[in-house]
Amino acid sequence: MQHIRNVKTTVILKNIPKTVIHSDIRRLLAQNRINSAQEVFLECHRFIPTGKAFVTFANAAQATEALEVLKKTRMAGRPIEVAATQDTTKPRQRGREGKEAAADRGAITGNGLDGGVTDHGTGVVVYGLPGKMKEEAIAKLVANVGVRLQGGEWTRTNVIKVPLPAGSSRTSRFYVRTDSKEDANRLVRRLHMTPYTWGGKEEFKQGFTTRAQIVY
Repeated sequence: MQHIRNVKTTVILKNIPKTVIHSDIRRLLAQNRINSAQEVFLECHRFIPTGKAFVTFANAAQATEALEVLKKTRMAGRPIEVAATQDTTKPRQRGREGKEAAADRGAITGNGLDGGVTDHGTGVVVYGLPGKMKEEAIAKLVANVGVRLQGGEWTRTNVIKVPLPAGSSRTSRFYVRTDSKEDANRLVRRLHMTPYTWGGKEEFKQGFTTRAQIVY
């Protein structure tokens, strides 16, 4: 992770809709004639947006000017809260070996800016499935709905089981890297809010509802 250390050049937007994506924030900045923004990040918890965005600027003067303008704005009918951020981190670009190492040590948690990943629109979080479900089963599920994984074949970098919070084991969560934005959209359309049955003997089967959401 790279640190954003100069809090005077980074602005945090709070109370934004959790359905907002990066382009929505860019559009808001453009509508308010803020053209100096460098990067936009969405804060996530286990790959689900928290309703906060971070915008970085080249210098303190640009950040201060943007801060004053954004204090007066609304998004989806709600007032935006703005402030200078504390020291935080942004996702790091990883090559194949870096992705493998991150997956092996359980570093892909979905927490932080952009969930700690840089796939932007091709990654999907799939959750609500049985807690003991394995990556290979998810890869088969993805293939069965006609979606291509990043790189084609299943690897430990394109289907990653997200570590469970302490004391939670009934359901599992996976981060799936698909081969394209079209594949990501298809995966969500085919899986979101669909039933999934888990168990051997009929009397022990449990019903689960699969949920899927694109990570922007």
